Amino acid sequence: MNRSLEETFDLFAQAAELPTGDADLDGFAPRFLSAAHSYFEAANVHDRGNALCDLAVCVEVGLKRLLKLADPQAYEGLHEVTEPTRLPRSPMLTDLLNCPRLGLMTDSSSRCYHDFAWRARDLRNRSSHKAPAWSERELSQGFVDIGLTLLFATDNLRQDLQKAIAGYHHEHFVRQNEAYLRGLVHRWREHCRRWVLLDAQELPGDEELSLGDLFASELPPNLPEEEESLCRDADRENRLPDEDADEATEEEADELPAADDRTSEERYTAALELRRGRVHELFDRVGRLVLIANAGAGKTTSLQHYAYLQAKALLDDPREFRPVPLYVELRYYRDGLWPLLRAAWQGDRQQPYDENRLRREFAEGKWVLLLDGLNEVPSDRREQAFLDLEWLIRERGQGRLVITSRRDVPLERLRLPAFRLEPLTDGQIEEFLKRYFPQPRQAEAFAGTLRRNPRLWDWGRNPLQLWMLVQVGLKARAGLPENRGQLLRLFVEHLLKREESKGRQTPRDIKLDLLSEIGYQTRKEARIGFSRLQAWQIIGQRSEEMHYDVDSAAFVREVCDNHLLEDQGQQLAFAHEMYQEYFAACGLKGRYEENPGVVEELQGQAHWREPLVLMWGLLESPQSLFQRIVRDAPAVAAECLASAVEAKPDETEQLRQRVRKVNYDTASDEELQKVLEAIYILGDGKLLAVPSATTVVDAIV
Repeated sequence: MNRSLEETFDLFAQAAELPTGDADLDGFAPRFLSAAHSYFEAANVHDRGNALCDLAVCVEVGLKRLLKLADPQAYEGLHEVTEPTRLPRSPMLTDLLNCPRLGLMTDSSSRCYHDFAWRARDLRNRSSHKAPAWSERELSQGFVDIGLTLLFATDNLRQDLQKAIAGYHHEHFVRQNEAYLRGLVHRWREHCRRWVLLDAQELPGDEELSLGDLFASELPPNLPEEEESLCRDADRENRLPDEDADEATEEEADELPAADDRTSEERYTAALELRRGRVHELFDRVGRLVLIANAGAGKTTSLQHYAYLQAKALLDDPREFRPVPLYVELRYYRDGLWPLLRAAWQGDRQQPYDENRLRREFAEGKWVLLLDGLNEVPSDRREQAFLDLEWLIRERGQGRLVITSRRDVPLERLRLPAFRLEPLTDGQIEEFLKRYFPQPRQAEAFAGTLRRNPRLWDWGRNPLQLWMLVQVGLKARAGLPENRGQLLRLFVEHLLKREESKGRQTPRDIKLDLLSEIGYQTRKEARIGFSRLQAWQIIGQRSEEMHYDVDSAAFVREVCDNHLLEDQGQQLAFAHEMYQEYFAACGLKGRYEENPGVVEELQGQAHWREPLVLMWGLLESPQSLFQRIVRDAPAVAAECLASAVEAKPDETEQLRQRVRKVNYDTASDEELQKVLEAIYILGDGKLLAVPSATTVVDAIV
């Protein structure tokens, strides 16, 4: 045998209890164990002989079971058709001994068997008529021959039996989680109706969504994408004229001095080996990774689509081994990762999932964790969340996980490969428009409108922004926006008009004001998720200040029905972080108009960056705000300019002057970081072409 006797016996014991779906073969284990027990407990030779006869009968059933489990096709091939009108004859023991898949035959031409198999056959024939008189030696030899026959066949079928056993247990595991998997399928369909489809459209097939064609590319380890790009730009701008000459020969390469001088070359070589591929394929191939993208780029949709495809495949074929996806929104992180995972599985079900069991199953590779929105973890819980994730990554064996996030958290702590979700290609944008507009000519016309302005076309490379542009262009008919803040304003107005057409709603100006207050207050606390009680309190206080006649609980139910907020029991959250950013910008706008100094303390806070950009786009006269931002937060000022459809020459020149004033030799690291990020966003590497550019690059690295 290829393995130890103990290992083979353990495999046989597992196979003996596995259901086959054949009533004649199932129930084998108790019969075999009963006969074996009688054999060992027999008080005399006669009783032991009777027990051996029972064991001999089990040989044929045992071999049938092993073959049916390991190779059902070979098993069915042994059923002979004796007469056309009769059912095929079930295989006899001799048929099984002659079956090459069982490995008991040593010479097919002469039907020569292993001695123990031949003796087991003889024993079975002798005992089938009348219990003979056995000697002690014959009893012992017969017991060994029966055991060796079954164990030898087990060992020959080891891999297929292990696969069958694993498939059975996996099917059992899938059946236990069937309700949860069906919930994932339903969740995806609702996600499609809300974020992917227009009203009244049928849900398309999986192949029509084109989400499987989203690509991601790996980022260099320990070097953020912006810094890597700046290093390359600075290297190109400061290269001496003769550095573009012929490449060094092998002899010249050997004479290159120290490793430090080759750091850039080594990074470039490593970059050539970075992985790229379809997002879902990377999830399967890499196993553990962080997926990075800006707001609306498709992080959540990619995770939910992957969870849906995995769930659908498991429900269609429970025996095909693939991990069960466990999708979790990290915005609701409160008391630790494992309670959050358990709650995500449990949903509305009454029976809780044992936490220790979940930990063990994840370590065994039965689950793949899809952790969405690390940047959305409340700021006061973020350190604990990182500690949970670091322990999970370090300790949990075969466990697979995908984490999505924006760039504004210290992802290098996780020591996982990071992949950047790539923007939509021109072809994907065109395909998207063809699917969403009723008539092909409308799609072509809208594409032409976007193409005439490169900035609008670039906006369309972000799936959520493209969807908003389509909604605004197709439904609102209010013209295309001037900047990202105006895009959100037009889109939210479109949503509210749509909801008002369905029935009575809170007056729009009151609804916008209350949502702006919720957005501002929760953003101030750096929370994407917040308690229902907190929402009620914010609504109640604002209603009292403004003399609104609004019931807090009814208002929360209404905006959840509008799909602006999501209800997770006692926890609420904006349906998308971009919604919260927009309403936070609206709430900040009112405060800024009363007291412009309110933005001073917010400019250096990462979670206020996008609301400041959106507010700049919402102001009728944003020049004063821009002057404040360009002085203290040049990177945010660059984001403002990048968010505009039309170029802003005066503001761009202000920002360039601000950048040029920096003394790279004496500036602090914080100041350098602000300026370098602004240059990266502007996409103007020439601003680095200064005498101290080498110092700049050193500071980055």
